[in-house]
Amino acid sequence: MSSIPSSIGNLCHLRYLDLSSNHLVGNLPEAIKGPENCSSGRNPLPDLIELHLNNNQLTGILPNWLDGLKSLVKLDLSNNNLEGPIPSSMAKLQNLDFLTLSGNKLNGSLPNSIGQLSELQTLDVSANCLIGSLTEKHFSNLTKLVELNINFNSFRLNVSPNWVPPFQVSSLNMALCHVGPAFPAWLQSRKNLVNFDLTNASISSYIPDWFWNVTFDLLDLTLSHNQLVGRSPDVLTFSGAVYVNFSYNHLEGPIPLSAFNVGILDLSHNNFSGHIPVSSGESMSSLTSLTLSDNQITGPIPSNIGESMINLYFISLSGNRITGSIPDSIGLLKGLQVIDFSRNNLTGSIPSTISNCTSLRVLDLGSNSLSGPYRRILNSYGSSNHCT
Repeated sequence: MSSIPSSIGNLCHLRYLDLSSNHLVGNLPEAIKGPENCSSGRNPLPDLIELHLNNNQLTGILPNWLDGLKSLVKLDLSNNNLEGPIPSSMAKLQNLDFLTLSGNKLNGSLPNSIGQLSELQTLDVSANCLIGSLTEKHFSNLTKLVELNINFNSFRLNVSPNWVPPFQVSSLNMALCHVGPAFPAWLQSRKNLVNFDLTNASISSYIPDWFWNVTFDLLDLTLSHNQLVGRSPDVLTFSGAVYVNFSYNHLEGPIPLSAFNVGILDLSHNNFSGHIPVSSGESMSSLTSLTLSDNQITGPIPSNIGESMINLYFISLSGNRITGSIPDSIGLLKGLQVIDFSRNNLTGSIPSTISNCTSLRVLDLGSNSLSGPYRRILNSYGSSNHCT
């Protein structure tokens, strides 16, 4: 283990410095000085374009010399133990297009001068201890922003209801930030969203109808752990293989299963009701993980589940009011690793075809009224698997 020496400034023609993923410890140098023939009258490291110190064990505060790196385009200090505030003087780095300070212990507020970094394309300050309001001024000149990640801080978004962001980001992550209580209307003009995370964002309202059009091209949509109410569309359709998570809300109505490109679907801990809508001959081959636990679902498990969801590796229907028996077609899902049908009203025998699920690692059928020669069936999995 070693620290970064202040003599690094002697490398006065350095353009690219990558010390990431080492075992560097200690504070960043309080000051760096180079030889007079390259630093006299100028800042040290005047030609440095990229600085990567991520994935080390660096401590202390962000030093003042950072804002003197006038040529800097990319700065990555993520995944260290840095603390203290983000200095407002970082706005002097007018050439920055990539800034990530995630995974540290930085505290205080995000300076609104960040909004003057007009070349910035990636801003990531996630997983710190930052607090305070984020206003329109924080984003005023970020017209080129493509990725914004402020996850896992304690920010409060304070913008006008009619705010139109100056950027068209493709990745927007604001988990654990106070965005609500209203559903953010400014999302309506975001046409390029691919990844979108508003987990636990204090939103307690209906999802407006326009949202389902805006999100058509999303690959990753997470709105879990809010207080969303009302109904979703009867069918969710997306243009690519997507991760969709609406868990831990108050959504109701029929289950919005989709036959089009949803890969991982989590609707657990809501108030969805009715039967699981899988029609005869319908294919949901893109679906790999389905979590519908802790809703108000009734009726049987679809008899054709094995034919329609052939690529499932995870299914949880626990904590509902599902009746009937486990269909024989479950045995067609040979890639299944987890089956959780616990806490329902299932009856009848455990189908012998379940022994065809040779990848199974967890089988939880507890708190039902099942019967039959289950011991012979479960013994086929061996002692390494968890069976209930």
